[in-house]
Amino acid sequence: MTLDVDDLLSFTSPSTKKDDNKKNSTTSKKSGGTNRSKRKGNKFENDIAKTLGYWIFNDSDMFTRSITSGAKKTVYTGDIVPQKQMPNWTKFFLHIECKNGYQNQIPTFNNFSIVEKWLIKCLNEVDFNKQPMIWLVCRFHAHSTIIITNYLFQLVRWGLCVNIAHNGLNNFFYIYKLDELLNYKFDDLVEMDKFL
Repeated sequence: MTLDVDDLLSFTSPSTKKDDNKKNSTTSKKSGGTNRSKRKGNKFENDIAKTLGYWIFNDSDMFTRSITSGAKKTVYTGDIVPQKQMPNWTKFFLHIECKNGYQNQIPTFNNFSIVEKWLIKCLNEVDFNKQPMIWLVCRFHAHSTIIITNYLFQLVRWGLCVNIAHNGLNNFFYIYKLDELLNYKFDDLVEMDKFL
């Protein structure tokens, strides 16, 4: 994956999908307020759950939005969790958080404090013995969906790497465009024997 200077300055490139731009251009700040934002966030989480379920297991119903999303976590941490038995997996090793929108907080090369805040939250929540692979799935206003992860995928070049200092450790996170990852088989990108 190659990124130009504009991509590096904003982590993502503007979305080229007409539907995405149409949805964003018809959004009004006056209508709906917090409830509208919550609904959009829930829809994004549901859409990502279906996309990832289909990509990883060829089953769009494998994952679901956690019923405790945004609240206290229970069995698994993260916004997206399995809702049924996962074939060939002995454990669920992904911690998946979703963020959508944030029109006034699009990160840049020089200021990614909102992303840093989210990644530190993930680092605080995750139990690395159970869910060691963090995925922060983000779609900033009018930009492509990206995955920020502490895992270096095989076969795909990352676009940008950020270091998050936390509890005296350097934690490296790699940024990928979701659409580009979806062009590969999940099992070709992830060394499964490290996690199962």
